[in-house]
Amino acid sequence: MLMKVVIAAEGRRYHLFSAYAPQTGCSERAKDEFWSLLDEKTAEVPLQDVIIVAGDLNGHVGAAKDGYGCHDGLGFGSRNADGERILEYAEFHDLTNVNARFRKPKSYLISFYNGNSKAQIDFVLVRNRDQGLERSIKDQVVPSERKGSSWTSCIRLPTVTTVDETGQNATNAIRDSQCCAFRSRHCETGTA
Repeated sequence: MLMKVVIAAEGRRYHLFSAYAPQTGCSERAKDEFWSLLDEKTAEVPLQDVIIVAGDLNGHVGAAKDGYGCHDGLGFGSRNADGERILEYAEFHDLTNVNARFRKPKSYLISFYNGNSKAQIDFVLVRNRDQGLERSIKDQVVPSERKGSSWTSCIRLPTVTTVDETGQNATNAIRDSQCCAFRSRHCETGTA
């Protein structure tokens, strides 16, 4: 599932993508459709605007940098094929994986718990040049807390309190945004 919201604040436009990528057990077709749509919508964002991609990207980028400029080697676990896809997308669009940029305790990195399994599957990606925003996000990192759920929110984005959009800009932003679902109907295993 992919949702895009555009906010104009402090003289800049912020393109916020909320993403839920197909799980590892889903078909390659479903994954290709999701990543193609995210790639297309990211490419449409003007270069002067801010991009923030946040969500459950259902991949493991691992702890090793392995030559990726978007990864500083501060992630968790090992990389899988879906994690490789995340890093390739980030590299292509000059995005930084904020989760792998700052040294923090392992408990802050883990965003999914299931029995003895732990993983980092929730990510925040921003343009490399938006280092100031990245530093604000670093200051907002909060410890993970399990409250009867298999996932935890580890990064809290700064709250935007002022929105300076005309009615026409808001209408255009809504019209340009798309919401697409890639849930169980595309999953071979029947899980979403």
